[in-house]
Amino acid sequence: MGLAYLLARAADTLADLPSVNLPDRLLALDYFRRRLREKDSPLFKYIADACRAGDAGSSEIILLRRLSDCLQRYDGLENGDREKVSRLLMTLTQGMMTDLTVFHGENPRPVVALKTRRDLESYTYSVAGCVGKFWTEMVMAHRPSCSHWDPEAMPQMGIRFGQGLQMTNILRDLP
Repeated sequence: MGLAYLLARAADTLADLPSVNLPDRLLALDYFRRRLREKDSPLFKYIADACRAGDAGSSEIILLRRLSDCLQRYDGLENGDREKVSRLLMTLTQGMMTDLTVFHGENPRPVVALKTRRDLESYTYSVAGCVGKFWTEMVMAHRPSCSHWDPEAMPQMGIRFGQGLQMTNILRDLP
């Protein structure tokens, strides 16, 4: 779970680097996603550029410089865990790309509303609900004391918990 956090943190750093233009941040996220599926990806060229453009001493840049180590560990995960981490990261990065294209873009814009409740549910799932599901599934898989949890109900509760936290963030950011 710690490795999944570091990989998610690295992807979020790629999405948030203000010194890298929006199309290149989107491309870096796309390459990150590609690297999760296959080892051949131009991701590291973009990371090297981002590291040169960013604050060399920041913890985020240090993480990007060590991302190849994290991805090597990711490659070594047992298949079930790697599949769960991959599913989490693919969903989170899709949410990050939505953030960049729908909400922020190159310049801060006025508050943007999603068109439907379903759009809101989908967005909050992709940026937080999937984390609740991931954590629940990992706990159930690796903590014998939790292996008796209902495999249908508990991940759904994790999703709703994550979505609730994201809704709190959205409401807090409105002012």
